[in-house]
Amino acid sequence: MLNATGIFYYTWVIPGLILVLTVLFIYLKFLQSLPRKIKYLFFLAGIFYVGGGIGMEMIGGYYAYLYDTKNFFYEILVTIEEFLEMLGVVV
Repeated sequence: MLNATGIFYYTWVIPGLILVLTVLFIYLKFLQSLPRKIKYLFFLAGIFYVGGGIGMEMIGGYYAYLYDTKNFFYEILVTIEEFLEMLGVVV
C-alpha cells in the first residue's frame, strides 16, 4: 500500500479531491449560469457535502493515525462527518 500518514491516512481522499476538482471545473460554466439563489445553495450544499466527506475524513484520518479508531472521540468525528454529508444533501 501507500503507507500514507497524517491527513492522507485514508488514501482515497487524494483521488477524491482530484475528482471533485475535475467535476467542479467541468460544471463551472453551468453553475455560473444558474440564478443567484440556486447557485448559492449549490455551492453551500457542495461545501457541506464535500467538506463532510473529504474534509472530515482527512481530519479523522489524522486522528486515526495518531490515536487509532477504537475510541469515543473518533466516533464523534465520524458522526460529524456523516451529519455534514446529510446536511449537504438536504440543502
